Amino acid sequence: MRYILILFIQTIFLFGGESLTLTKVELPDLTSVSVSGLCEDHSGGIKFSTSHGDIWSLKEGGLSLYASGLQDPTGLLKSWREGQYFALQRSEISKLVDENRDDKADLFESFGKGWGFTGNSSEKVTALANDIDGNYYAATSLSLSADGYANMGVKRRGVVFKVDYIGESSVYATGIENVVAAEVTTDSELVLASNKSAYQFSAALYHVEEGDFLGNPLSLKEDKTKSSLLPKIMRSQGKDRIAKFAQLRKLPSVVFPATAELGDMEMDQTEEKLGPYAGQLFITDTSGLLYRAHLDKVGDVVQGAVFTMAKDLPKALGEVLINAEGQFYFGQNVVTDQPSSGGLFKAELNKSGFDLKEMKVIQGGFKLEFTQPLKSFEEIDVSIAKYEFVSSKSGSMGEFKQAKPSFKLSADKLSLTILLKDLEPQTVVKVNCEKLMSADGKPSLSSMAYYTLNKIP
Repeated sequence: MRYILILFIQTIFLFGGESLTLTKVELPDLTSVSVSGLCEDHSGGIKFSTSHGDIWSLKEGGLSLYASGLQDPTGLLKSWREGQYFALQRSEISKLVDENRDDKADLFESFGKGWGFTGNSSEKVTALANDIDGNYYAATSLSLSADGYANMGVKRRGVVFKVDYIGESSVYATGIENVVAAEVTTDSELVLASNKSAYQFSAALYHVEEGDFLGNPLSLKEDKTKSSLLPKIMRSQGKDRIAKFAQLRKLPSVVFPATAELGDMEMDQTEEKLGPYAGQLFITDTSGLLYRAHLDKVGDVVQGAVFTMAKDLPKALGEVLINAEGQFYFGQNVVTDQPSSGGLFKAELNKSGFDLKEMKVIQGGFKLEFTQPLKSFEEIDVSIAKYEFVSSKSGSMGEFKQAKPSFKLSADKLSLTILLKDLEPQTVVKVNCEKLMSADGKPSLSSMAYYTLNKIP
């Protein structure tokens, strides 16, 4: 087995109240490599896949090659069985087994497949996730022909598929276009991160249940319960057709700012080792941002808020992992005009900082929960924009307009109620946190908050 000495170069970045400290992990002989998957190692450290088709083990003792020869791996998960890992390739989910415990894969087993694959470069498979019942989930992109039109003859493209514990696959949801990440929450609910596309006006998180349709009609035929509706809808024209598809689609649970370009998503399951964010989602933006999302269940509807946690991060940070100790690892893709790009970053979150932890909808407004007592709130800016999916196939969102709320601070100053009149469903409420201060003068780690309101209590 070949080991390589790991060197660390300490590069510090401070954002929005010193929220995150980044360290570049120098990996000799792995320069200009795009990291495509991250997971924890059974015996400590991490494993990461690269776009070249390799999987590496990174531990205190060094760096070693665990597996090679994979085709465009885009996801990596640790199995509950010692020495086993799952990798998502273009044509299948593969089980990789280290039988003799030398930290090198000996057995490559096809665990789950069943979607069409012709070798077309547009045929991506992304967003690998699993649940406690042994089911695995991922999403396929559409297969595009040379002229840009979708190839309807390639099966199970543009869908979320499910692979059960014995490797049988089935279509779980349809209407998929540009999904980049998936997580199964502590409540066993599947959440997808999807970027802007032809049928989606902005990046968003979706709470996905079996049978859901997320917008793009080209894969609706794969849902046998809805396929009979497709010919009837297609016979209608223009806005009438768009309106009928809009009636079928699942609304996004969280809408991101219009400029967002999401990379990956990871849930905090560290039992407060990361800080006060248990069960929340951390999402990378390849333009150099880190978001945090808190999901809020109102009746049977999952919606919630996204917070801007960090700015001015290195570009092309896509993959993200939070280990059991509450430390971040980020995988970076190679940037064409940056020779030193690509590879790994390690990061520590400022766990003692002041932050807006949660934002929940209540009757007549919202309740904001803080990690430390709040000093003042007179300068909080609140604005609202309406969104819809009827006027065009991608939908749209209006400009944010200033609201005129009233505020009520709790006696312990840990929560703030924002009262707003005439709230409507399918709106996004933006709260500017940049001027928020704690009682001891700390600025908020999160600079902005966006709540997607689909159901009002």
